[in-house]
Amino acid sequence: MTPQIDIKNLAEFNEVMEDSSSSVAENLSTMTSVSMDVEVKKLRFLEESAMAEEIGDVEDVVCVYCRLNDEPHGVFAVTFSPENAATVSQFMMESLPDEYGEQHETVVQEIGNIMTSGFVDGLADMLGKTIEITTPTVFDGERDAVAEHLKKQTDADAPDSFVVLNTLIHAVDHDVSCRAFLLPNVDEFAELVNSIPDIERDIDEQKDSPFDG
Repeated sequence: MTPQIDIKNLAEFNEVMEDSSSSVAENLSTMTSVSMDVEVKKLRFLEESAMAEEIGDVEDVVCVYCRLNDEPHGVFAVTFSPENAATVSQFMMESLPDEYGEQHETVVQEIGNIMTSGFVDGLADMLGKTIEITTPTVFDGERDAVAEHLKKQTDADAPDSFVVLNTLIHAVDHDVSCRAFLLPNVDEFAELVNSIPDIERDIDEQKDSPFDG
């Protein structure tokens, strides 16, 4: 059963994620010296069987992900086609070969780290809390295998449904793109989003309180 989320709070969450996406694109542009653009797709609740389709119409996938150690737990992941992973890596290190392989993994991991930090920091700021994350891990394989792997990372017992925020980031003057996914624990995510007004009030009160010292 999909939990109920206040629509106004959800709109505010989407706005924060759009801002985070823009910051991530700017950071990647600086990091690669290639102009990046971003498109944030509407947050959706999906059945677990639809996860592979959400990753995109590709046969093989290079994925870099980290787990969220605090609420709303779950996983943040970035996915590329092998060709795009190789090209984006070359933006940072021109000496890398054209075909994706082990030499690209460290660069892909760093790109994932930049993207993860941008999105998770935006989420944490909105919630007024700290969200610790694991070191990004690179996993590649067939699309269905990657989807199954990500589902297993979200919970010890893979849930029947997922909250998915799917963001498309692409290089403006190149035919290159990647997708960023936030896959939080469904119930924890709903509870946090529904508490946004309370969180904002607490933050405002902390800012207005005099310093005791």
